[in-house]
Amino acid sequence: MVKKILGYVLAIIGILAISASSIDQIRAPLAPYIPLEISNNYLLIGGIALAVIGIFLVLKSPRSRKQKSVEVPIYHGKNIVGYRRT
Repeated sequence: MVKKILGYVLAIIGILAISASSIDQIRAPLAPYIPLEISNNYLLIGGIALAVIGIFLVLKSPRSRKQKSVEVPIYHGKNIVGYRRT
C-alpha cells in the first residue's frame, strides 16, 4: 500500500515537473520551489524520470483485493467425500 501511494506521489510530482518545464503559467507559482539554475531541459528529463518511476511503482505494487476461496471437491473413486478450499 505504501509503494502505491509513493508511486502516485512521484507520478504527480513528475507530471508537475513536465508541465512546469513547458508552461510558464505553471512554472510561476512553483518558482519558489524550483531553483533558478535548473534549465527547462533538466526539469523535463527529471519530470519524465519521476513519472515513469511512479507509474512503475503503482503497477508493480500488489493488489489489495483478496481472492475468494473456492471449494474444490475431493473424490474417492466416483464419490465426493468432502470439499477443500483453495
